[in-house]
Amino acid sequence: GTPVPVSTLRLNWDAPRLELRQAFRDKRVRVALSHAINREELSQILYHGLLEPASHSFGPASQYYSEEASQTYAAYDPDKSRRLLDDAGLLDTDGDGIRELSNGSPFVITIDVIPSMGVDICQLVSDYWKAVGVSVHLNIALRDILFPKWSGGTFEVFWWWGWSDDPVVNRQDWGIM
Repeated sequence: GTPVPVSTLRLNWDAPRLELRQAFRDKRVRVALSHAINREELSQILYHGLLEPASHSFGPASQYYSEEASQTYAAYDPDKSRRLLDDAGLLDTDGDGIRELSNGSPFVITIDVIPSMGVDICQLVSDYWKAVGVSVHLNIALRDILFPKWSGGTFEVFWWWGWSDDPVVNRQDWGIM
């Protein structure tokens, strides 16, 4: 296949904070976060229009690629995102613009990102998510600091430029380590 720019955000199903873990395990929340991202704008601003907007699938260069699967939940629809978050019970009860998690704490996510092009992407994602009531902190650190968090499962959201679709090459990508 043809190599294309790849940018992935991995939500930790087992995030260390219980309330965030509960939110991430709710499909409505995951779908809402996906619909809140303006992939077309990201492509134009950061990739000169070369990024093929997609959601949670393998890229076109992968033998496992499915165009249909790649477009599931990829459409930019912040209104739908807000409705899904409302339906999941994540409301902004105090009127500060940030939704609250099940324990009443602010819905705040930390994205771990290495100091590279990913920072620009994560800054835009932070803006998109804030527009639907989710606050984001960027933890910008060297790969040697962030990868142990990722492989140890102590992250909330992890950005990386791509992942192997071969479970033999990168077992941790497939959760079989």
